[in-house]
Amino acid sequence: MELANRAIQEYNERECNVFKYKVLKIEKVNSTVTDYFDYFMTVKVRNLTLVTPIETFQIHAGKRCHDGGGKAIYCCQPKGEAVVGLANCDLCLRKLRGEACQGEKEKALEEV
Repeated sequence: MELANRAIQEYNERECNVFKYKVLKIEKVNSTVTDYFDYFMTVKVRNLTLVTPIETFQIHAGKRCHDGGGKAIYCCQPKGEAVVGLANCDLCLRKLRGEACQGEKEKALEEV
């Protein structure tokens, strides 16, 4: 839940995003473990700006296994929508195809 809240908070802080969201619940989680705990989450959120019905977001987040300190949000976006002004989550797509680059993961965690 901590990573889901952080992902939505970072999404809310982006300049190109006019809507603000709040996590209600995690609907589904898939995870992998290597040197990192990687979480692929589907979460339900409420649009606080429009007070609309519940929406769905997909999040890819991770943290280091050995010290638990380094946490990173790789991707956070509405499910099934292309978001203008936001990069696609290339790391997520490569990981799903088994092509994830360890160097990019290290770089993302160093930025945290």
